[in-house]
Amino acid sequence: MEILENISLKSDNTFGIDVIAKYYYTIDSAEAFIALSQTEIFQNNKYLLLGGGSNVLFTSDYDGLIIKNNLKGISIVEENNDLYESMLDKTTKSLEKILSNTGSTSKVQ
Repeated sequence: MEILENISLKSDNTFGIDVIAKYYYTIDSAEAFIALSQTEIFQNNKYLLLGGGSNVLFTSDYDGLIIKNNLKGISIVEENNDLYESMLDKTTKSLEKILSNTGSTSKVQ
């Protein structure tokens, strides 16, 4: 495992902003992320998980760890209907709260 230091993020963001990440690591497997999470650098620094870089605007150097996500595809490890229902319930309640805070009287169904 090689965690890089002082790496330009110019090619990792669609705005092409040339800022420097103190630390930089690319993950391409769950095992790589698990190994990274056990390092002192991961445990002692703030970190940002970066995908394609299209939803982020860097305005200054990043004094932490950039984790470049190169994981491809989605795999279902375990199906759990109770978990899906719980997530749906929480999402519905969150949407209802947002709507009530914006003055809308609509109820999410």
